[in-house]
Amino acid sequence: MNNLKQIFDSFQKKTKKSITQTSKDIGWSESALGLYLTGARTIPRGEVVTAANFFGVDARLIDPDFVFADHVTLPVIGTLSGNKPENEIIRFHTPFNELGVWHIDCKIKIEAGPDCDMSEFLDGGFLPIGSFVVIRQPDSFWSKDERWPMARNRTWLLTNGEKRKVVKNKSKPHIKNYDLIGYAVRIFYG
Repeated sequence: MNNLKQIFDSFQKKTKKSITQTSKDIGWSESALGLYLTGARTIPRGEVVTAANFFGVDARLIDPDFVFADHVTLPVIGTLSGNKPENEIIRFHTPFNELGVWHIDCKIKIEAGPDCDMSEFLDGGFLPIGSFVVIRQPDSFWSKDERWPMARNRTWLLTNGEKRKVVKNKSKPHIKNYDLIGYAVRIFYG
């Protein structure tokens, strides 16, 4: 687990957080984190995911033998119309560990955000009804894979409690009277 030690050292240099503070932030005891860092204790599979999410790295950087499940069952956490979701859970074939799914059960326009790269924006676009958007929380990190081209604009979901917006923007958008729900990591078109 030397990789975890390197990841932690890099994190510590950047944030200046102690092992005590880091262990509290990640939700582990200080002794557990210390044992994982020295390799005296093997990190359980679930804790590999916890560490990967916390440090913002691919789980395989912490444990090269880590294998993602090919199917994941996720909660449907809401609908864009605000109506109750038809299904409470949905099962996808995916290599990712997403956090939630939004069901597109009404027509919603995709808007350009404040710093949208307009060369990548199609005006008048809509998400098709019957689609599902798999999201991560707005402040979570999704590691970039250099082998694949990255879109300059992310797809962000926002709400003001009653209404929802879908916004294309390079970075986390700040739109008056709207809170961020998350950003799309995958869209399953209906």
